[in-house]
Amino acid sequence: RYTIAEQILKKIDKAPDANKEIKREIPAAFANLYIKKKEYSLALAALSNALDFAKNKDQKARYLFIMAQIHELNGNIKNAFDGYDKVIKLSNNYDMAFNAKLNKVKASRKSGKITRSVAISQLNNMLKDSKNQGYEGKIYFTKAEVELEEGEIADAIANFKNALSYSGNSQSVQTEAYYKLASLLYDQENYINSKLYYDSTLAVMSPTDDRILEVRTFSTNLSDIVRNIQV
Repeated sequence: RYTIAEQILKKIDKAPDANKEIKREIPAAFANLYIKKKEYSLALAALSNALDFAKNKDQKARYLFIMAQIHELNGNIKNAFDGYDKVIKLSNNYDMAFNAKLNKVKASRKSGKITRSVAISQLNNMLKDSKNQGYEGKIYFTKAEVELEEGEIADAIANFKNALSYSGNSQSVQTEAYYKLASLLYDQENYINSKLYYDSTLAVMSPTDDRILEVRTFSTNLSDIVRNIQV
């Protein structure tokens, strides 16, 4: 009930006697609301306000990270690159800084700052770094995304499979890798394996994911096709 939520937030924000700690959280709450509504320009403005109320560097870095993600989603790669760069310099949280580094590599390639070979080389160096043990799944997934952007489908598929092999307990990596593989193999008319990956996607995907209906539809529609191919 977004409209009611927005009205309540505005009422609290304007109330002179509202608790100061609660009022500090209002800009971030607005940003969360606007992201859910996919009103990204309003979300960016709210996050910019939230930066002024951030309690520490890590919270500030988190807001910057989300802003960079929105810029990347909107195709504003330069702002995305700058945002990820700020997060890396600011955050004391290794996980956040690591993800910012991965996204910075992608943004660098998309903006033409580096070549494909340089991007892959940087990611391979991250794989060799002992500090990134346990993060290999995310690195392989990013390699696959870079290859996919370049049209190197075979290499992308291989690296999405590597991402699954090293995903550990990461539900997000598993969901995205299964989904990408299902889609790519469907495009190649490899319906048997595509069906298997759509089924795997359903097994790990959050029921609140916006794509759940799409995945379920593909999985169902492929059942008869796969049965006939196997016969």
